[in-house]
Amino acid sequence: IPRIVQQYMDQQMNEAVKVAVQIQSDLLRDEAQRENDEFLRTVDENIKKIIKEHVKEQVKVKVSKILPRIEQAMNEQLKAEVLTRSSHSSRTSYAVAADLSDMELLLTQAPYLLRVSLTPGLVQQRVLHPYLHRHHVFSLE
Repeated sequence: IPRIVQQYMDQQMNEAVKVAVQIQSDLLRDEAQRENDEFLRTVDENIKKIIKEHVKEQVKVKVSKILPRIEQAMNEQLKAEVLTRSSHSSRTSYAVAADLSDMELLLTQAPYLLRVSLTPGLVQQRVLHPYLHRHHVFSLE
């Protein structure tokens, strides 16, 4: 009987050790998984920040390349229209010269307006249209 009791006790002890080892393994695995998840979140956030900064830089480069072309196109369009309308006008040369002077002032302001994040459509709507209508030159619409 003592041998049977000893075997029973050994078996119970082995089961208890297995359960304790399994519980400890589960705890360690869960902790490692939490740390891994946190690490992956941090990596993901850092990658998103890097991509966002890279996209910002690319946009700045692209805008700086196309802005001079937009300015040039606006200048050419304005000059052509003002000269065309002025040549068909019966106004005095003084009035035409005053309009051309105003147009030159407007052309010096247009690049600034484009750079302060106004779209060309807003520049036309808020600046060019009032000027052109005020001087009865033409409408861009």
